[in-house]
Amino acid sequence: MADLVATALLTECERLLHDGLRREYVRRQALASAVRGSLDVTAQVTRRYGQLDKLHVRTFDRETDTWDNRVLGTALRVARTLVTGPQLARDLHSAAQEFPHSPSLASVLRALDRTRYTRLNARYRAAHIWARLLLRGGGVTDLLADRGVVADGLLLAMPALWEAVVRRMFIDAAGSQGWRPVSVTEAKGVTVRGDLGASSTFRPDLVLGSPGRDPAPRRLLPVDAKYKRYDRSGVGSTDVHQLLTYSTGYGPKDDPRAVIVHPRTGGGHSQRTLQINGHHGPLGSIHVIGLDTQVPPQQAAAHAASVVPLPHP
Repeated sequence: MADLVATALLTECERLLHDGLRREYVRRQALASAVRGSLDVTAQVTRRYGQLDKLHVRTFDRETDTWDNRVLGTALRVARTLVTGPQLARDLHSAAQEFPHSPSLASVLRALDRTRYTRLNARYRAAHIWARLLLRGGGVTDLLADRGVVADGLLLAMPALWEAVVRRMFIDAAGSQGWRPVSVTEAKGVTVRGDLGASSTFRPDLVLGSPGRDPAPRRLLPVDAKYKRYDRSGVGSTDVHQLLTYSTGYGPKDDPRAVIVHPRTGGGHSQRTLQINGHHGPLGSIHVIGLDTQVPPQQAAAHAASVVPLPHP
């Protein structure tokens, strides 16, 4: 992994060298034999006592010794000590000679954190990303820091986590009304036979069973957890087909129904019912229940107990 990151960093630095490193005006003080820039009269009088063999001057020249370049010079020198390939190490060493560097790694990391990209240094962004990954050793250091950025990916397996939350919540909610979860041995899944290969079986995330005089449940209600924002968009056709199959496979023939449970972020809970009709009349109903994830779990469970559409035993 170090060789991969170092190679990517080297490629970006070579591109910057080809196009020319960014230069900025840097103010410096020097002791010279001729006036260059402006004469520092105070330093000349107090340090040289009027002698003119050496002159204290101030210069203001465009140089490559900027933080944008120091970050990369430091990263190239660090990368050289981490890679395993000798040719890659030599290439990193050669490129590092073209960049200024900083002896303090902490100052380099602070500079990376303070960097703001404009049209002047936007071409450094990719190289800085690889440098940051290499200098920080990889990984995430501020997972819980809220910087106001919305992630487009998931760091956790949220669909599986949401299924576990919904399963526990609806078991508690249905238990207050005498219903209980039904095991695989009590209610078989929807089975497909006759296709190429072995038969396949699929089940919803939870099946609730109504109480009866005998151990077997009299009525079944399939519940499926969907980690999707169905408070902002309509239920997808794939989920409609899936839940309609569940309602037909588990629900009573006179009133087949199924439940979709999805998360909501603020705004309270929600509920709506989808009616599916065919040529010969109603095929079933799908109850779409949205649970507000910003309320306490006990409150969400109480809402689920009040709206879960349990069929009459």
